[in-house]
Amino acid sequence: MKRFSGLILVFLLSACQVLNAPDVPATLRIQNAAYVAEATVISESLATRQVEVEATALAASTTVAETGGVNRVLMATVRALIPPTPPRQFGGVSVTTEGSAGGAQFLSTGVTSRKRDSDGCADGFETQFTSTTPTIYVITQAASVQAGTLMQVDWSYEGQMVSQSSWAVPQAESNFCIWFYIDPATVPFSAGSWSVQLSANGSPVSAPISFSIVETMSEG
Repeated sequence: MKRFSGLILVFLLSACQVLNAPDVPATLRIQNAAYVAEATVISESLATRQVEVEATALAASTTVAETGGVNRVLMATVRALIPPTPPRQFGGVSVTTEGSAGGAQFLSTGVTSRKRDSDGCADGFETQFTSTTPTIYVITQAASVQAGTLMQVDWSYEGQMVSQSSWAVPQAESNFCIWFYIDPATVPFSAGSWSVQLSANGSPVSAPISFSIVETMSEG
């Protein structure tokens, strides 16, 4: 009788364990449902973010277009305020009229010993210098010039080139001055006839500009 009662007790305990065992399929279904819900939220969030990015890109492209329009208006205003310049003479030096060279627009070109530090433009042009002049500049005023334009200058004495240099414009500019120079430390200022030729991308900015250097008379 005791043995039979023990068997019944073992059977009942086994039944309880079966009843209390975790429902694995149900747990998996619950977890899968949670994963699907989370993935849906992530997908909706990405879709919303894509719409925001597209709206930002559209706004940025509109701003760029508006800025380009403003720049074109400003450039047209500058050109209207700087009309073509008629032929002029500065101390006997012929100054070019408005023209183009190498894709750039130039208003005037000449030689001088007086360059303004404020804007690099000439404080008047000259035709004659002395052998003790500290520096001789050739200066051109550009109405517009593109980035990468190669500016080159050739200095000649009595028909023979004695100096050459070049410079590439780093960025597009408008209404500004470009200058080159020589000094006695690099080129002896011998008395006689001189000329200088300035060009942009191989095209002359103006006709060769002639000038002279005279010996400085010693006192006594």
